[in-house]
Amino acid sequence: MPRQPGDNIILLQQRITEHPEDVDAWLELGHIYYKQEKWLEAIQVYRHITPLSPDSIAAYYNLGLAYMRTEQFREAIDAFQHMITLNPDISDAADAYYQLGECYFDLAKYDLAIEAFLQSTVLAPDDFVNFERLGQTCEYISRDEEAIATYRKVIELEPSYGMLIIRLGQLLKKHQRYEEVIALYRQATESDDEFFLQLGGLYQRLLRYADAAAMFIEAVHECEPPTDVYDMLISSESTHRFEEALQTVLLMQEHPETIAHTSYALGFIYRELGRYEDSIQAFRCYFESQLRYHTFIRVEIGIDYYFLQQYEEAIAEILQGMSGNANDAHGCYYLSLSYWKSGKPEQARKYYRQLESLDRELAKRLYRETGGFNGHT
Repeated sequence: MPRQPGDNIILLQQRITEHPEDVDAWLELGHIYYKQEKWLEAIQVYRHITPLSPDSIAAYYNLGLAYMRTEQFREAIDAFQHMITLNPDISDAADAYYQLGECYFDLAKYDLAIEAFLQSTVLAPDDFVNFERLGQTCEYISRDEEAIATYRKVIELEPSYGMLIIRLGQLLKKHQRYEEVIALYRQATESDDEFFLQLGGLYQRLLRYADAAAMFIEAVHECEPPTDVYDMLISSESTHRFEEALQTVLLMQEHPETIAHTSYALGFIYRELGRYEDSIQAFRCYFESQLRYHTFIRVEIGIDYYFLQQYEEAIAEILQGMSGNANDAHGCYYLSLSYWKSGKPEQARKYYRQLESLDRELAKRLYRETGGFNGHT
């Protein structure tokens, strides 16, 4: 049966009682307390070690970490600085400078934090984490040019670091340096197909619709599985800029291999623009392509008929759509409304009750919309 941590503590305490100057035993005991998140006990042990072994890098480093855990940042700084004086040029000192930077950052001494992070990059020039933290601190205090240069170094060390590429792109966009963002994202597409989406969104924002269409088409070809075009267009840079999305989709429809995906997107975009008949046509095109979500699309067609106030057509389409998914909450919502608007309150209440079991918030909205099902219009 494996020993429990408490058993190890007892054995170590016995060992220390017999050999009070056994530094290895003290260190092991401190590490156990640290892993158990008993910070105060760990601090007490590491502080005991430092006079026993004044040159113990491990003792000072772990003492600093334990002080940080208890937000005693000044004491942590003292521990890390003492560690650096013991071995100022080795890789351990790079770790100490990194932690010094964290302490200074938490004390809002940002210039000192930057100096410490910078020193960690000098001592460990191949460790991208040090550069990343330096860049984040520069960005935090609006030293953007330094942050940009540092993020570029991170990407040089880690070319496939997608989140950092996006962060650098956002910083460049803040200063309207769009061509640099385009170059950055183009390079990133070599290792991550998702950056075709980022490029498409950026081109759309710049009203370069042909370029946007080309990138979204590339994403449809390269991404596995292909992302729905609507999500790419509306959830990317140009959220709710539906006229721009429409221009891009219409260009994409010139390519036969994308018609199915773009028809799906086109339906939602036309709806957002209040062009419900065009939306119906686009959704029917998607439905006829025999792709996914066949019955789901019938619900969407029915919702468009509802907005056109053609309630019987709405009911027929939504019922067809829900034949494949009776638990479609939005289908229940618009089906109940369509029945209510067409003067069929009993059927409206039936789907209201079904909606209550699926989505209570949407059911409350339906209840308010119908005035509590009192009378009908």
